[in-house]
Amino acid sequence: AYELDSRVSIIDLYPKRSDKRNIASKVRNRLRTYSRIRQIVKEIKPDVATSFMLGLNTEVLISTINIKTPIIASEHSTFDIKYSPIKYIKRFHINKLAAFVTILTQYDYEFIGDRLKNKIIMPNPLSFDICEGKDQREQVVLAAGSIDRWEGKGFDNLIRVWGTVSPKFP
Repeated sequence: AYELDSRVSIIDLYPKRSDKRNIASKVRNRLRTYSRIRQIVKEIKPDVATSFMLGLNTEVLISTINIKTPIIASEHSTFDIKYSPIKYIKRFHINKLAAFVTILTQYDYEFIGDRLKNKIIMPNPLSFDICEGKDQREQVVLAAGSIDRWEGKGFDNLIRVWGTVSPKFP
């Protein structure tokens, strides 16, 4: 963990939500969230705003329609997955409302192609020096991520390519 600069404010975007699970409550909760996000952006008037994760990206982009604040939507999952119609709309249509959409890899950049013109690669930063040369320890491949979101984390792709990679690097 790290300390935030004193000039950074953390603002709760989510108003008090109803615990009810019926459709009317879900719609009211969603509309309250959109209204709250819009209110915050109009009050603060940031030079730029950024959102992380597909669900929040969608809420921020829809909430700030016709507000001049540029939004950077940050995507942290591969684009090469099977989509439900709603998720496809969020990723390839609603993300067009962003000034930029950050993605993690050149592979995703090429996979997305012309479907999102406002994309830019922003890889995860490394907090250590890149090792040049042969490592002196046993070679281990470790895959880490949310197992309940395996398709979004690319574990299916990893398993598929492992058969090709592993014989070359025993």
